[in-house]
Amino acid sequence: MLITSYHDLAFDLEQRQATIERVVEKLAAYPASVGIVCTGLSGILIGVPAADATKRQFAIVRKPNEKSHGWPVEGYRMKDYVIVDDFISRGDTVRYVLETMAKHVTGVRCR
Repeated sequence: MLITSYHDLAFDLEQRQATIERVVEKLAAYPASVGIVCTGLSGILIGVPAADATKRQFAIVRKPNEKSHGWPVEGYRMKDYVIVDDFISRGDTVRYVLETMAKHVTGVRCR
């Protein structure tokens, strides 16, 4: 688990790059076929660059109040994925991502 404040990710380039590097290192434990799913600005700030750096597919799960962007899940489809998020506290975001992926994307599983 990587814990970084939202402010550091959004506005501190060095902190953001260091966090992306740590995520890339953690992703080495998974086959290249395992994609990345992220949500929210801070998740996207880390998840998309990590996906690019490791040549993985990614998907973005929209937060419940983001109705203006179309589908609840956008991006590539994959069979297996890991969730990249900035902070885990009560598990609400992880639970929401798992539920949304299960509801809107068939045949996937979180690793």
